[in-house]
Amino acid sequence: MTGAAVFSEELTDNQRRALLALVEHPTLEEAAGAVGLTSRTLRRYLEAPVFLSEYRALRRAVWEQAVAELQQACGEAVATLRRNLDAESEAAQIRAARTILDHARSGLEITDMLERLEELERRL
Repeated sequence: MTGAAVFSEELTDNQRRALLALVEHPTLEEAAGAVGLTSRTLRRYLEAPVFLSEYRALRRAVWEQAVAELQQACGEAVATLRRNLDAESEAAQIRAARTILDHARSGLEITDMLERLEELERRL
């Protein structure tokens, strides 16, 4: 995913590599070391508006990819919960039922809020 990223032409090659390292490594220090920079340099990069904007956009893209992968697994997860409604253990049945109901309620609440938000936006 990150290998295909397209960055602003205003960024240097070091900054582009630093952006990728920031999303691939758990700490700023590790990211800096991975691209041969000091953590101080990386912090300076993060203070630059263009770099920060690109970093936020890249993080969002990585996050959206992760969410898409989770969404692809939803059908299988629901099937697993449904199977557990018939599990031998009553505790497993209750957990599965509760999980299904909790997530269905959350989904309905989110849908309702989005509809209300869209209506407010139309009115404005």
